Amino acid sequence: MSRMEKLIWLAKNVTHFRKKEGLSQEQLAESSKICTRYLSRIESGSANPTSKVLIRLSEALGVEIGDLFQEPKEE
Repeated sequence: MSRMEKLIWLAKNVTHFRKKEGLSQEQLAESSKICTRYLSRIESGSANPTSKVLIRLSEALGVEIGDLFQEPKEE
């Protein structure tokens, strides 16, 4: 799997889990202590977040970090 594929999976999963929790980008960004623009870039697949950011995102979403990198399920 390529680096780009991993970023796309991450993007789709962050968006999926955020919506599942009923959170706006602003709410998730605030609880993860990142700026909304950065979260938007993560969700579009154009940012490569650090491990610290991934930990904060997974905690805010109530999922394991590994869940963010699983192949997204088609809905």
